[in-house]
Amino acid sequence: MSLCKRLSHRRAAGLLVALIAIPLLLAGCGDKKAGEKAASQILAQVNGDEISVHQLNHVLSRQPNLANAPEDVQKKVLDKLVDRQLAYQQALKEEIDRQPEVMLAIEEAKREIIASAYARKIAGGQARPTEADAAKYYAEHPALFAQRKIYSLREVALPAGSPQAAQVKAAIAQGQTLDAVVAKLKAENARFAANAGTRGAEQLPIESLDKLAAAGNGQVVVFETPEALVVYQVLESRLVPVDQAAALPKIMEFLANQGAAKAVESEMKRLREGAKIEYVGAFAKAEPEAVPAAVPAPAVAAVPPVPQAPAEGQALSQEEAAKGVAGLK
Repeated sequence: MSLCKRLSHRRAAGLLVALIAIPLLLAGCGDKKAGEKAASQILAQVNGDEISVHQLNHVLSRQPNLANAPEDVQKKVLDKLVDRQLAYQQALKEEIDRQPEVMLAIEEAKREIIASAYARKIAGGQARPTEADAAKYYAEHPALFAQRKIYSLREVALPAGSPQAAQVKAAIAQGQTLDAVVAKLKAENARFAANAGTRGAEQLPIESLDKLAAAGNGQVVVFETPEALVVYQVLESRLVPVDQAAALPKIMEFLANQGAAKAVESEMKRLREGAKIEYVGAFAKAEPEAVPAAVPAPAVAAVPPVPQAPAEGQALSQEEAAKGVAGLK
């Protein structure tokens, strides 16, 4: 069987990739004769099918914790590739690759891979931020850097749209204590989440930092997100600034990711505006909504990470609060 044909069969093994938990490996077909391939590039032969050093390196490169892996670890990964190839060969004999659900999974994997490559192309075409850009960001966000604080907080979160949300805001505005607010929520059998912990400024929503920075010990701050109403009580805060020189590389990385994400989002918006999209069936009357790119751009944090670790302890994040209101009281 020629190399090109074998690779064509390999693309039909999406189900087995998930089964063995080894990333899908893609290799190109070329015009080289079999004898031209250096023997050192072949690591194993499985019933005549070759596993090359390039395949192994590709798997290792996709696993950050396997970078520069020692030889014994590489051998274990190679063994997994051998197992995958054996399972793949047997599946072909049993014509599993012709099963409808497998064919559908293969087609979906193909679309995902190609769409991902396009998103990476758009993201990779963006200009890299400069140190001047990072220095500007540093200066514009003192609460994250020069005046960064670590907070000991109590937190209470209600889901957006909660019947008690307006009552809580009114009670805080009238100067009621957080203990009184929690007691009333419990009395009304309201859904809410409560927690306490210690968090650095970079671990909190950036929109809440000005209020928290201005709050004294014991003061209460109300913060709303589309998912939840959150009440913070600042038990204590202390100044732990981040040096500009240490922060600049992290800020540059953050700005690069942010720019990539915006570029992909903008490109998907452009493509949608130029496309003819018709919803049918149950979705025919639905209003079109902004849909994120099929392939997410590089992850973007709400704020850039800082080199220093925050104080010990972990408090409830906004996302965790939103998820935790489903029954905590």
